[in-house]
Amino acid sequence: MDDEKFNINMRIDGYPVRLHIARKDEEIYRNAERDIKNIYNKLNQKYPGKSVVELWLLTALQIAVAINRQQKVENISPLAQKIEELEQQIDQLL
Repeated sequence: MDDEKFNINMRIDGYPVRLHIARKDEEIYRNAERDIKNIYNKLNQKYPGKSVVELWLLTALQIAVAINRQQKVENISPLAQKIEELEQQIDQLL
């Protein structure tokens, strides 16, 4: 059953996070946990004088920028596909 739900436990920066999610989404959540930790740790090494709050703000900002970049790429994909179709049609006419 794809929509079977279960509990997962994660730990982010020492804080326990318990979630009730669809089993099919577990890998997505585990990858997100890993990515958040990696981004936070890199920023913590790059900016050792920043407070925990500043590091979490920078982490959130970096994630939001990545999401927006991906959305921009996804918004362009249908246009690129249409251009490719039009090029094929032009090639057939020539």
